[in-house]
Amino acid sequence: MKKGLKLQWCLAGVLFFSYISCSKHHDVPTADCITRIEPSQASTVSATQLDSIDALFSRNGLSTAGLQFYGFYVDTIVLPGYSGIEQQVGAAIFYNGLPSFENYATFIFKAGIYSPADGVTWQGATPGPDTTAHQTLEDLRAIYLAHYQQDAIGSPLANPPPPSHPGLNWRDSCLVATLGYADASIFNSSIPWGTQLVKAWWIAPVGQTYPAIYVEDDNGAWKTDDPLVI
Repeated sequence: MKKGLKLQWCLAGVLFFSYISCSKHHDVPTADCITRIEPSQASTVSATQLDSIDALFSRNGLSTAGLQFYGFYVDTIVLPGYSGIEQQVGAAIFYNGLPSFENYATFIFKAGIYSPADGVTWQGATPGPDTTAHQTLEDLRAIYLAHYQQDAIGSPLANPPPPSHPGLNWRDSCLVATLGYADASIFNSSIPWGTQLVKAWWIAPVGQTYPAIYVEDDNGAWKTDDPLVI
């Protein structure tokens, strides 16, 4: 990612809380208390900002399909090779109506002209059209309960204490599960990061982003969400 982009935010918490608060329930909770939610693809910028974004994309022949716009920033910059107005547009990425977890794009425009070399976009392969879910909610809850305690909270300090892990109190939590796409490398370290997406579930307690795990939809492989650092 490029340094200096004002829209390079950590989206995991922002987007997942947005998913939980703005999404519709796919069905009622099961007896084991887990619910599938479908995230809204509606943009969260203001109507005026969305009009400006639409105008920029239209002027530059860019499609807005599959993009959920969450930020729009305008600044005057002075840099080697360019001085003037810069617009930054932040967007979450959806494929086939499903979110790409922790995958986002930053579009940079200089005086209204798209500057692809300065932004951040997904460079890997686009996932296929299959959106069929292969894991049941009951199976997802069982996988979560078996592995959520391996999620962790760490520290950025030198010589940090051992990471802390979630306790048994979370076992009685109602859960939400969202189907989307995760980077394939989190399940298979032999796959380079940023090259391939796989269909996966993100699972966490209702209204929370921790403790959370990813479950690969095709085979039930699991991975804890990135550890929180405080």
